[in-house]
Amino acid sequence: MACGVKKCTKCPQALKKQLQDIDQAKREQETQKRKVQDLDEATAALSQGPTKKQSTLKAAFGKQDKFKVDALWGRAFYDNGFSFRLINGPHFKAAVEATANFGENYKLPSLVSLHTTLLDKEKVSVAAELKSFMVSARRSKATITNDGWSNTQNRSLLNLLMVTPKGEKFLESVNTSGDTKDADFIAQVVGKAIEDVGVEIVVQMCMDSATVCKAAGRKLEARFPHITFTPCTPHCLDLLLEDMGKLDWVSSIIAKARTALKFITNHHKSLALFKSLSKLELLKPRETKFATNFIMLQRMHEVKASLQ
Repeated sequence: MACGVKKCTKCPQALKKQLQDIDQAKREQETQKRKVQDLDEATAALSQGPTKKQSTLKAAFGKQDKFKVDALWGRAFYDNGFSFRLINGPHFKAAVEATANFGENYKLPSLVSLHTTLLDKEKVSVAAELKSFMVSARRSKATITNDGWSNTQNRSLLNLLMVTPKGEKFLESVNTSGDTKDADFIAQVVGKAIEDVGVEIVVQMCMDSATVCKAAGRKLEARFPHITFTPCTPHCLDLLLEDMGKLDWVSSIIAKARTALKFITNHHKSLALFKSLSKLELLKPRETKFATNFIMLQRMHEVKASLQ
C-alpha cells in the first residue's frame, strides 16, 4: 500500500461489508445526481440554444457535417442563379443566424405565405421604418437627387430619391417618354418631389451639371430660396475628363488604344493569345461615360507587357 498504510487484519468481516455497502450507496447517489444534471442541461439546451458541452462536441465532430451543409447552400445558389453577393447581405445573414438559433425543428415558410401574410407584414414593417426615417429627416434635413435613364423597354425615366445622413429613400420614377426635357419640365418634376417630401425638410437638390439641369436648378432656387442647387460631382468629373480627352495628344492616344482593343477583342485567336499571357481582362469603354476611356487606358497600361 502507498505511504506505508496497510489493511487492518483485525477488522470484523461484518463491519467491512457495512462500509462497502455505504460506499456503494454513495457512488450510486452521485451517479444518479449526474444523470439529473445532464438531463437539466439537455432540457435547457432545447430552449436556450447549444450549451458549452454541445459546442465542444460540434467543434470536434461537426467539420464534415459543416462541409455538407456548405455544399447544399452552394447548390441552392447555383441551381437558382442567386447572386453570390447575397451571401454578404445583412438580411440574409440575419435569416441564417435566426434559423440556426431556432434549432432543427424549423421549417421554411411556404410559397403561399411568402407572397401573402409574410409580404403583408413586411410592408407594415417597411412603412414603420419609413416613418422613422422621415422623423429623422426632419431633424437632419435632406437632399433631393434625380437621374435620367432608359429601361429595357427603352422608356425614358427620371428617378427621384431623398438622401439623408441616415440613408436614402426612393420617391418615384417618372416616365418622361414623349416629353420635352427642358428646364421648365425638370423644375416642375423636381419641385413636385420637394413639395411631396416637405419644403421645410429639403435644403439641397443635386442634379447633373448639364446646361438644362443648371437652368432648372436656378428656377428652383428662385422658387425655394432656402434650397441650394449642387451639381453632381461624378458628372462634373466625367465632363472634366471629357474636356481633357479633347486635347490633341490625349485624343490620339485614346483612339489608338480603342483601335487596338477592338482588334484584340473582335478576333478569337488574338483574344485567346492575350488571355494566355494575362490574368487580367481588357476593359471596354462605355459610350455614355467618358471616364471609362481612362479606365480602359489604365488597364491597358497594367497589362502592357502581355500586350507587347
